[in-house]
Amino acid sequence: MAERRFTRRQALQAAAAAGLAAGVVPALAGRAGAMPQGVGGPGLRPLEAGLDLTVHGVIFPGSAQDYRVVRTQPWWPALRDVVGRLRMWADWPSLQPERDVALGDPASRGTASLLALDDQIRRAVEDGLSVMLIPYRYPPWANGTADLEPGSRGDLAHMAGDRARAAAVEAAGDGVPSGFKAREYKLPADGHGPDSAWGRFVAGLVDRYVTHGDEHGRIDVVEVVNEPNLQLWPQRSPAPAAASAFDAEGSELTIHRAVAEMMTTVEGLAREAGGLLCLGPSTADAAGTYPRLVSSVDDGFTEALLDELDRRGFTGGCNWIWSYHNYGDVEQGTSRATALRARLAGRWLGLEQDGGPAMAATEGGCRLSAVGDGLSHDERLRLQAERLTRAVDRHRDANDLGGGLTLLTQYTAMADPNYDCGLRDPDGSERPAFGAWCSALA
Repeated sequence: MAERRFTRRQALQAAAAAGLAAGVVPALAGRAGAMPQGVGGPGLRPLEAGLDLTVHGVIFPGSAQDYRVVRTQPWWPALRDVVGRLRMWADWPSLQPERDVALGDPASRGTASLLALDDQIRRAVEDGLSVMLIPYRYPPWANGTADLEPGSRGDLAHMAGDRARAAAVEAAGDGVPSGFKAREYKLPADGHGPDSAWGRFVAGLVDRYVTHGDEHGRIDVVEVVNEPNLQLWPQRSPAPAAASAFDAEGSELTIHRAVAEMMTTVEGLAREAGGLLCLGPSTADAAGTYPRLVSSVDDGFTEALLDELDRRGFTGGCNWIWSYHNYGDVEQGTSRATALRARLAGRWLGLEQDGGPAMAATEGGCRLSAVGDGLSHDERLRLQAERLTRAVDRHRDANDLGGGLTLLTQYTAMADPNYDCGLRDPDGSERPAFGAWCSALA
């Protein structure tokens, strides 16, 4: 196995060195005005900035996270000067809500959301931005949950151990437990292969936004999935019959198999599309304190996924970059990105940079709730700005977290009240973080 892996990697690197990938892989640090490699002083390297618009621009067209709204804001030009890429979400339940009505069929109840996504992508491209598109969630018809009325007794009882903590279920009584995973995150029984419903949905996105991108809007990057080790369920096999449904003892990790199948399917679609840049697996950096709910990248998930990709014959190549989320490194000043990169070294078959695997941080930021207890709101805003500046500096330093990093993505311009790490308040008012982030990346 080691010899085959080395030979394949050697061939990919030789192809890149010969320039064979240059015409088909959009360089993540290559937008107009970006510095060439090596510019910026000792130890520093260029770092491209991305902005995540959240799924709300598709679920709720016209909302504050709709790019057509964002681009009209008086503060947008300052942010646009440092942002090269937008991360947009193709929410499957919104875009194809009926089983028997195809994606793009004018008769679909998802037509308004699909046309809104088209228009946002077109506007972004017109503004000189690159779009990263991520397929998100499952419509209930696709994963067998259509009979589960959200919040009903049947819904709350269905595989409860894979959807919430035991303590949260007990505390909620007849209500919805804190952190309860919605039915739209349940893995579908038909999997994620090319002939699955999911595979056909993603193929439809590639056809619409790559093959027919001149008509509907063109994407440059597809990111396979969002935080599969946190959001999707189940993460593990059932526990033995004698164990509690909330108990992970005796069960085995299974989520990595679904993710590997997704990545292998997208690999085939990208090849057919002629070199589409692919990002994955977009892991959450959450700790696995409750292993039925979270599969930590620090505790076996990464290695299991790499093993499964190898078993499936995943070939990777220079159009693949490992993506991950880095809230912890931003908020806490940790170095988990460095540890993750070490796990990938010699195993991940994607693009290499700075002498090791290239990586893209496709979601991150500093939540106000994570900067300390007992502080005033103004003090938290000040600390948020300081931590964002520190994070950019550390990620740009090739001797710190910057080794191999191609992209640093901020989760939202205007804050999502449910995950408050935006650069501006939900009403658009400026926070110190806005100027700090723009200045650090200028």
